[in-house]
Amino acid sequence: MPAPADYYTRNLAHMFAWVRRHHARLLDARLARWMERFEGLPEPARHLFVRLLLRRGPDFRIDRIAYPGVDDARSAALALALGGFGALVTDPGRRLESLRVPELKARLRVAGVPAPPRARRTDLLEALASAVAGHGALPLLLRLTPGEEIDCLRMLYFGSLRQDLVEFIVADVGALRWPQVTLDPSLPFETPAQVRSALRLHRLADLVSELHHVPREHASAVDPRLLDGLTDALSASSPCSHTEGRRARALLRIAALQGRQGRRCAQLRALRRAGTPAARERACRLLAGNGRRRAAERLRSAMLRAPADAREARFAERFDVHAGRCRPRRRGCGVPVRRLRLAGRSADMRVEARVAALFAAAGNRVLHMENRLPGMLFALGFWDVVFSPLPGAFVQPFQAGPTDLHGPSFRARRREAIATRLADIAADRFGVDAFLEVLDREQGRVNAFWGWQDTAHAEALLRSVPASLRAGICDVVAAEPGRARAGFPDLVVGNGEPGCCAFIEVKGPGDQLREDQRRWIEDLRRLGARAEVLEVRW
Repeated sequence: MPAPADYYTRNLAHMFAWVRRHHARLLDARLARWMERFEGLPEPARHLFVRLLLRRGPDFRIDRIAYPGVDDARSAALALALGGFGALVTDPGRRLESLRVPELKARLRVAGVPAPPRARRTDLLEALASAVAGHGALPLLLRLTPGEEIDCLRMLYFGSLRQDLVEFIVADVGALRWPQVTLDPSLPFETPAQVRSALRLHRLADLVSELHHVPREHASAVDPRLLDGLTDALSASSPCSHTEGRRARALLRIAALQGRQGRRCAQLRALRRAGTPAARERACRLLAGNGRRRAAERLRSAMLRAPADAREARFAERFDVHAGRCRPRRRGCGVPVRRLRLAGRSADMRVEARVAALFAAAGNRVLHMENRLPGMLFALGFWDVVFSPLPGAFVQPFQAGPTDLHGPSFRARRREAIATRLADIAADRFGVDAFLEVLDREQGRVNAFWGWQDTAHAEALLRSVPASLRAGICDVVAAEPGRARAGFPDLVVGNGEPGCCAFIEVKGPGDQLREDQRRWIEDLRRLGARAEVLEVRW
C-alpha cells in the first residue's frame, strides 16, 4: 500500500513540533526562521524537499521527478529555489552528465556521430561534449541547499547525527521495532551556541576523515599548517558524547598524519588535546620512544593512579618506559593454545566454518557466534535495567540504548539494580526460564547489545552456560558495554547440558591474537570456563 502524499512531510513536521515543544531554549533565531520559511512553502514544494532529502544527490533531474502530491515538479522546484531551499544547476557539464546512456546514444545519432555499441558512459559523454550540435536542450537540475539547519534539527531531535528521517520509515513499515520507553527529552546542551559548536566539530571531523584516507605515501603532501589549525579547532570538548567521540577520533587521526610527517611535537600536542585512554597510551609510547622517559613515566604513573578504564590500568601496569613497550607475559600463563592441521584449503569456506564442521561431526552443537553471546546474555538478563527511564537516558523514540551507555556513568547510575540482578543470576534465581521469558516478550525489538533471533539455539546456549558464568560474562559487559561487540571467541560449543560449553578462538595462518581477544579468553578462564586458542595450519 503506497504511503499518503504527505507522509514524509508529516514526519518532518513532527520533528519541528518536537523541537519547539522540548528544546525551545536551544532554538536560535536562524533555525527558527528556517523552519518558518519552510512551513510557508507551497505544499508540493515541501513534499518535494523531504523526498529529495532522503535521496542521494546532489543533483536531481526535474523531468524525472514523480512523487504523489507533486503534480508540477517544475513549479515545486522553482519554489524551492526561490525560497532558498534549493538552486537550479546552470552548469552545462553537470546537466550533460545527468543524461542516461540511451539518451546519450540518441543525441549522438542526431549529431551524426557514430557510437560504438558497447561504449562506456565516459566515452559517450566525451563524444557528445565535442559534438556541440548534438546537445539540444539539456535537462533542468535541482540541487537541495538545506545548509546546516537540517543537521541542527537532527541534533536537537535525535541528540546526535547518527540518525535521520529514515528512522520513521523503517519503524512504520515494521523493519525495526523500537523498545517502548518513557522519554525524558533533555539534551546535554545549555545554549544554542553549543549546538552550533557541535555541528562545527562534526564538519571538521568529516574533513579530517577525508585527509586520513590519503594514501600513506602522500601523507607528506598534507599541509602541516592545515593539520595544526584543525588541532586548534578541535581542542574544545563537547557536552554531547557522540560529538565528543568524533572529536577525539579526529584528533587521533591528525596525530597519525603528523607522525607520518615526522612531526613528533605536533603529534604529541594532538594526542594531549584528544585526552582519551587510547590517546594517552599513544602519547606514553611516543614520549618513551623519543627518549623523554621522565615525561613518559609521569604520564604512566598518572594513568596508574587514576585509570579511565580497565584497559588503561593494564597498560599502565605493564608498560616499561625504558624499553618503550609492554613487558612480555610470563610463559605458560594466560591463554592456552592448541594446534590443528587441516588437509587442503577451501576457497568457499572460512577456517572457522571448517573447524566448526569438525566439532559438529563429533556430535557437538557448535555455533559461530563471535561477539553475539555476551550481548545476548546481557540484553536478556538486564533488559529492564538497560531501558529503565532514568533522567536524560532516553530523549527520543528511536534509541537502541540509553544515552550514557558507553559513558562512565552507565554502571554508576544503575549500580544497585545491576548488583541485585547479578546476584540473582549467579544464584539461579534469575534462571534460564527468566532469560527465555524476556526473549519471548522482546524478540524483534532493537537493542544496542543484541540482534540475534534464533530462539532454539538461544535456549541450548543458556542451558549450557552455568549460572555463575552467565553472571560473570554479564558483569564484564556491565563494566565495559563496548566489550560485548569485540574480541569474544569465534566458536561456542554448547550441547544444552548444564556446564557443557567451551569457547574457541580460531586463528588461521598469519592471524595474530588481538588484545581484546586475549582479555576475553583470560576473563572466561578466570570465571571457570574452558576457553582456548586453536591455531590452524594447512
